[in-house]
This record gives sequence, C-alpha cells and structure tokens, in this order.
Amino acid sequence: MKLLATYGTLRKGNYNNYLLRNSELLGKNIIPNFTMFRLSGNYPAIVPSINQLITVEVYRITEKVYKKIEQLELPYNYHAETITTEFGVATIYVYNTIESGDWNKQSKRRL
Repeated sequence: MKLLATYGTLRKGNYNNYLLRNSELLGKNIIPNFTMFRLSGNYPAIVPSINQLITVEVYRITEKVYKKIEQLELPYNYHAETITTEFGVATIYVYNTIESGDWNKQSKRRL
C-alpha cells in the first residue's frame, strides 16, 4: 500500500475522485513549499515554492490504483515526488517546469 496526497480533481467531491472510491481517506493535511495555480481547462497544478501552503487529502491506495493515477497524471506534464505528511511519506504529482528558464534548451520542437 502507498500513500497519495491529492490537491485537485482527485479530492473528494471532484470529478476524478471516482478513481479513489475504494481507497481509504486518511485525512487532510497542509503542505508547505508549493504554489497552486489553474491550468487552462480548469485543471490544478502545483510547483515548488517558498513560504506557500497547499491543502491536500491523503489516501492509502493499492498498487493497482497507483498505476491508474499515473496514467491520469503523467501524460499531462506532471511527475511524481514524495512529501512528508502527518500520515507518512506520500506521493504527490507536481507540474513539470523548465528549470533552465530557456525554452530552446528544453524544447526539441521549435515553431
């Protein structure tokens, strides 16, 4: 079993939460050092930051559910990181950034 920290469409009451219907919700937690923003299409994303807080729900999930979450998140420019919550170490999906700050250095396709 793994722990998953959710902050957007996977949280209770949101449209992707059905993927967690058989998972145990351990509770909410406030996590430091991330900033949340809205992507087009009304999707949330987080990136590392300083002195910002986000609210997450932490679930205990099976490996099968974890694979489904990866299929949901990874194709859309997110990657998995681990964070410490009051329930233990959990996976959270963070939006990919261009660390160099130079589009041409990271992009193989140019317009």
